[in-house]
Amino acid sequence: MSGGWVVLQLNIFDEEISNEILIDSLRSIIKSLEIFIPSIKCKDKRNEFTYSLFDGYVFVRNENIKESEYFKLSNCPYIAKVLSTASGVSYVSDEEVAKLQKKLFDTMPNDFTDGEEVFIEKGIYSGLHARIVSIENEKLLLEIKMPHGSITKLTKIPKMFIKSNREL
Repeated sequence: MSGGWVVLQLNIFDEEISNEILIDSLRSIIKSLEIFIPSIKCKDKRNEFTYSLFDGYVFVRNENIKESEYFKLSNCPYIAKVLSTASGVSYVSDEEVAKLQKKLFDTMPNDFTDGEEVFIEKGIYSGLHARIVSIENEKLLLEIKMPHGSITKLTKIPKMFIKSNREL
């Protein structure tokens, strides 16, 4: 089934490498690879966070290369192995990768409403409660209840950092 996605297993010690370094390293071995790393990147004012659907794997494909050339990717220092069977490279269908992409999108919280009380789980305001002022794509404009007084702060925070009080 040539043309499907090939699954690469990352070295366990290299899971914290940036996606950009991994992509550059893979493309230095095989040019024009299509690469899918099942993760979402979010950042606040100070830090960047990556949420993975599952850690330790990356999907690659290139319609114009021979199956045997995928094994060259195991020369990448971040790759533990190219998943294979006794007969050669093990492929994953486009449909299965599309399901993973949909599952990744579905992990993004989307059921917030204006005025809802929420809890901030990640980022510089983690541990604080807030009220949603407005919803702007992947970020929420929040009125944060600051500790020790009645001071509030208005700021935008990625949805992935927030948990609804309904879930607590």
